[in-house]
Amino acid sequence: MLCGGTCRYRHEDVDATPEEHVGAQASHPTIPNDDDLTPLHCDYHLTRVKSLDALPATFNVKPEVQECLRFGRPNLPKIFDKHHTDAHRRGNRRVAVLACGPAGLLTMVKKLCWAKSGNGVVFDFHGETFDF
Repeated sequence: MLCGGTCRYRHEDVDATPEEHVGAQASHPTIPNDDDLTPLHCDYHLTRVKSLDALPATFNVKPEVQECLRFGRPNLPKIFDKHHTDAHRRGNRRVAVLACGPAGLLTMVKKLCWAKSGNGVVFDFHGETFDF
């Protein structure tokens, strides 16, 4: 999501335990710091995989250099609520939501954009569909 810095990682934005987030570091760019006005929330979720140990070595996944990589499904309503609160507090009226994934995910994200828009904040949706 694009809303209006540097950011920090929060485990509660994902439906998984902290141990499942290999490579998650305090400096990870996902949750805006209060001092910065240009946050960027960018994560890549491997939803079929629950941990790094479940991946074959041939997949070449290196969480130490892929800091935006997450295992498990994101807690989308919680992420939307957080960005709505942050945007409203900063006076940002629009939040760009860019999603890429299967059609079901994009439908869910689009519905959340509609449902969570309000109180002076609008979530603008852009999606790209792909399936494996």
